[in-house]
Amino acid sequence: MAKALPNWLVNKYFTLFLFFGLLPFTIEDAKGVLRSKKTSILLFKMASYGWVDRVERGVYRVIHPFIALMEVSGLKWRDRIKQKDRLPVLELTVVKLFEVLGSNLVSIVLFGSLSKGEAKPESDIDLLVVASGLPSKYSERTKIIREIVSSKLMDEIIIQTWKKKGVYADLNIMLVDDNEANITHPFYLDMTKDCVIIYDKNESISKKIAEVRGKLEKIGAKRFEEPNGSWYWVLTPKAEDVKDVVL
Repeated sequence: MAKALPNWLVNKYFTLFLFFGLLPFTIEDAKGVLRSKKTSILLFKMASYGWVDRVERGVYRVIHPFIALMEVSGLKWRDRIKQKDRLPVLELTVVKLFEVLGSNLVSIVLFGSLSKGEAKPESDIDLLVVASGLPSKYSERTKIIREIVSSKLMDEIIIQTWKKKGVYADLNIMLVDDNEANITHPFYLDMTKDCVIIYDKNESISKKIAEVRGKLEKIGAKRFEEPNGSWYWVLTPKAEDVKDVVL
């Protein structure tokens, strides 16, 4: 979890962020930018404060300052992502969501294979995004999603991740109005088992998922997974409880 960065490290961190963005770099690359014989120590210190990630031996990556500040304020979620090579895309997406939706943003939830740590190289990054005041037309919401995912930096990160890791970290965003989020959608079933709540104003989505989980437990519903990784739900209610439960 990130901690407040000391003043003497802020300039070094910002220099790396301006030069490399969210893309990985080697210690030698950083030396050329920071022009310091103590670059290794500086990177170690920034990593210990949670503002730089160690990708692998001798390779680091700057964490977006907005994401680091989220962690400083207590919004901790990055450590729950097991497949770290997707983090740059995910971090930038979260930043763009706040930038585009502003105070209308209600919740961000990661679900699907990445939330379970089982994403394949071609798996999408699945996000449920809840916001207030969204247009009712699907075409208008699609424009908002395009504004979120379309940027030169996003393209660079996705291409670099593909070239370096063989992972195509594309995005699948479900943009839902806060009133619509109160309805029990099918995707909530799987969120009761696997999801990472990145942001949740007033804990609205957390409460909804807990509500659905409680109802599933009451009717004895079970989720079964196939050997190939696919899954299905059997909503077999207990006869004495079915009349009292509405999903």
